Amino acid sequence: MDSKDVLFVKDKIVSKKTLRVAIRSIHITGGALIAMYIYSPWSVNANFTKLMQLVVVPVLLLSGIAILQKAHLIRMFRRSFRKESVQLSSGS
Repeated sequence: MDSKDVLFVKDKIVSKKTLRVAIRSIHITGGALIAMYIYSPWSVNANFTKLMQLVVVPVLLLSGIAILQKAHLIRMFRRSFRKESVQLSSGS
């Protein structure tokens, strides 16, 4: 596996495909919850409404940004990972 095909997350390796599938699954699940909120009688339930407002909508926003700006986010994480490794190696 090429080093460009993996993303390092706190000493664990996550492949790009696994990360992409996870983010898409989260986004599709959130979309299904939004549809359930709109088309079901659960929208009158105060707890379900709060769940939608405080959890589902922010998660959908973050996963949508991650899907659309994937290349930029990966570059940003790689830069921060390099800075951390440089700081750790120079601190020894």
